[in-house]
Amino acid sequence: MYKNKTIKIVQDDCCGCGTCYSICPKNAISISVNTKGIYPKIDDNLCINCGKCLNYCSVDKQQTISVNEKSMNVYAVINKDKKTLNTSSSGGVFYNLAKHIINQNGVVYGVEFDSNFVAKTCRTDNLDALKKMMGSKYVQAILGDCFLQVKNDLLNERIVLFSGVPCQVHSLLHYLKIEKVNTNNLFTIDLICHGVPSPSIFEQYIGRLQKKYKSELIDYSFRNKKNGEVQGIR
Repeated sequence: MYKNKTIKIVQDDCCGCGTCYSICPKNAISISVNTKGIYPKIDDNLCINCGKCLNYCSVDKQQTISVNEKSMNVYAVINKDKKTLNTSSSGGVFYNLAKHIINQNGVVYGVEFDSNFVAKTCRTDNLDALKKMMGSKYVQAILGDCFLQVKNDLLNERIVLFSGVPCQVHSLLHYLKIEKVNTNNLFTIDLICHGVPSPSIFEQYIGRLQKKYKSELIDYSFRNKKNGEVQGIR
């Protein structure tokens, strides 16, 4: 079907979920970052035009979901533990949900900063590691091969909690549907998203902060709750 065609990626039509990167049989796809955001690049020398990346791409593929509106309830929740609440960006609910999953021998996928303040979706089954995932990161996160890890966890009958923006959750569900993986043990958190800035933009901003304050950045908070401090710097 794709034998004599060259597969091209239009970045404006890509949500940067990285599914294609994860499933390419020839490792012909790499993840790149520019001022627009995260997007895949295809090495034409390795690509065999099998079309698998196109089949797994979730963009413009709407999933039919049956919803019984009468059974739906909406709750406003806040963590009663002040320490957890103060180290969270909003109501501190993520930590309690993640803790519950891990206490059931489950695994949690959330976003944390690496040593260079690059936002990445990571996997953990350790309560202490949840601290790095707490607090909103208003920047596009790199998923790497998380979808493959989620698939393996579900096949191993682990309970999984995946937290991400709606396009990432949609891509994960689309991927698992194609792979015919039972999702009864999968719980997802869709964050309210108004669009995510590029990691490249955030990297430039950090560079300006370090130049302005003549110091290396050691921590960053997008929604600082401490009075008397510069927003975003600790």
